[in-house]
Amino acid sequence: MRFKGCAEAKVERMLRTLRTDRGGEFKARTFAEHCAEKGIQRHLTAPHTPQQNSVGEAVTTAIFVLNRAPTQSVEGKTPFEVWHGVKPPVHFFRTFGCVAHVKAVGKHLLKLDDRSTPMVFVGYEAGMKAYRFYNSATRRIHISRDAVFEEECSWDWGAEKGVGPEDDIEPFHVEYITVLVCGGGQGALPTMPGTTP
Repeated sequence: MRFKGCAEAKVERMLRTLRTDRGGEFKARTFAEHCAEKGIQRHLTAPHTPQQNSVGEAVTTAIFVLNRAPTQSVEGKTPFEVWHGVKPPVHFFRTFGCVAHVKAVGKHLLKLDDRSTPMVFVGYEAGMKAYRFYNSATRRIHISRDAVFEEECSWDWGAEKGVGPEDDIEPFHVEYITVLVCGGGQGALPTMPGTTP
C-alpha cells in the first residue's frame, strides 16, 4: 500500500490493475478491501498452474533488464535513470536460463558433501543484492547471492540430473573484417563465412 502511494505520487497516475500470484499476502481480506476501495482490478494466476509462475519469472526479468536498457521513449536515458535520477548498475547481469552452481548453506554439511547445487538462473531478487534460481529437484525458487555461473551452458531439461552438454546445438558465428575508410579510420563489417564483403 505504501509503494502504491509512493509510485502514484511520483508518476501522477493511478494504479488501475494489479496482477499477482495467489500468495496469502495478496489474498488477505484487508488487501482485497483496499484494492476494491481504490478501484484496482485484481488479476490472479490460475491455481495449480506452475507454468504461469515460470512465465512470470521470465517476464519479471525481462522488465528488470528493459528498465535498465536504452529506449527511444526517453532519449539518451534509461527508464531506471528517469525514475531514480541515477544511471543503473548493470555489472551484475547474467544470462537468463544459464546453469548456476548455488552455494549450499547449512551447519550440518559433512566434509565430503557437495558445496553447491546446480540450478537455473531465472532473475534478480527485488530489494536486495541477490539472484533468483529455479531448483528443478525441489521445484522451488531459491534466492542467493553466492553462485558460480556457467553462462555459456544452458539448462538441459531433458537430462535426469538437470545439467548436460549441449552437443546437438550448432554454434552461430559472426566473423568481422577490418577495413580502412576515408580519413584513415577503421570500421568493422560483419560477414558470413563463404561470402564476399
